[in-house]
Amino acid sequence: NSGGPTGLMQITPSAAQRVGVNNIESLDSNVQAGARYLALIRRKFFASPKLNERERMAFVLAAYNMGPERVQGMRTEAKRRGLNPNQWFFQVERIAMEQVGMGGVSYVNSVNKYYLAFDRERESLEPSATKVASRK
Repeated sequence: NSGGPTGLMQITPSAAQRVGVNNIESLDSNVQAGARYLALIRRKFFASPKLNERERMAFVLAAYNMGPERVQGMRTEAKRRGLNPNQWFFQVERIAMEQVGMGGVSYVNSVNKYYLAFDRERESLEPSATKVASRK
């Protein structure tokens, strides 16, 4: 293994080890490592009440993709330049484009777009589950 992103969650072995998962080859352990790592990033780096949920999610995704320490550095640079360090879209995102290019920025935008689309369609996608739950 090269140490690069692996499996469904595209998590690196080093990120998985940060959350106590040593083998990320199986689907279950890969998803568990990814979910734990997302939770760790959210809790450790982006718990501030200054972030609204949309921005928090964008920062967590950016940090998952680019590394939380790197994203914190981008926030510091954004603040230094008079941009809002608590806003990803059109603010810290600009620093990310300069420092790492479009890859990480596109990742955040794509996941955010799919999340919003899924969230909008969730009720129509789960009609039977909703009906079963309401009958009890």
